[in-house]
Amino acid sequence: MNSHQSNIIFFVYGLSFSPIIHQADFMMNKNKGYVNQDYLSQAAQMFAPIKTGSYEKLQAQSAQSLIDIGCGPGIDTTTIAQLYPELNEIIGVDFDKEMVQQADTLAKQKECSDRIRHQHASTYELPFPDNRFDAVRAERLFMHLEKPELALKEMIRVAKPGSKLVIVETDWASMSVNNNMDELERRLSHYFASEFLHNGYSARRLPAQLTALGVKDVDIDISSLQSRDHHLWQLLSQHAAMMDKALENSFINPKEYQDWNQQLEESKASESFFSTINIMTFCCTI
Repeated sequence: MNSHQSNIIFFVYGLSFSPIIHQADFMMNKNKGYVNQDYLSQAAQMFAPIKTGSYEKLQAQSAQSLIDIGCGPGIDTTTIAQLYPELNEIIGVDFDKEMVQQADTLAKQKECSDRIRHQHASTYELPFPDNRFDAVRAERLFMHLEKPELALKEMIRVAKPGSKLVIVETDWASMSVNNNMDELERRLSHYFASEFLHNGYSARRLPAQLTALGVKDVDIDISSLQSRDHHLWQLLSQHAAMMDKALENSFINPKEYQDWNQQLEESKASESFFSTINIMTFCCTI
């Protein structure tokens, strides 16, 4: 292995979840791939074990400062503050000003606002000096980014030498659902990853992007999320919105739209619905 290659270490484990998520308005009403606070809050329940694993990889107990990029409504910054009281400074940044306000409100509710600061900022231009943070984290951010390499450069820039960089990302191209229309399923998976989201293939591309920036020895944990609950899958996959968009853009025809949805309803009625997707957690030392 030459100096330009990374050692990629894979750990694979399975996670299954009960149907604990209730109805929410997750339809995208802003930018491509936008999801609101309800979606993020409810998804956080399903992702809880993965989130916990990402916190541990940050080694926050020995850090003084941490930044969570794409912090959303503050679910992770406030949880990290409660888990690691010795962590003096936690900063969350998000491009959505409404999310930043909600994050500040949550920090006050959880009585940890004295150690947390949330602010509006672009992932592509973080308002911090070089070598600023002991730990850098981002979760399910890159799938929304049009310029992932630039975001990675910024994360590395603000990280201190020897600090931990942890990124959690959904591999949307791995999403699979039990359905007899196999060819259409693969086409829809590609449509979701390449058209419905800005960067739905982001998870599988991150190792090469990190390598290109000189980051080595990237550890990758792959978590397989499994659901037999049709409603849960509909909610978190944004399936209805995706199907409507695919039909509108003539990626599928009306008959395919009807047949696909009919098969899903039949699997729901017969309790034979099953779906999986992979979540990847990347950890490296800067």
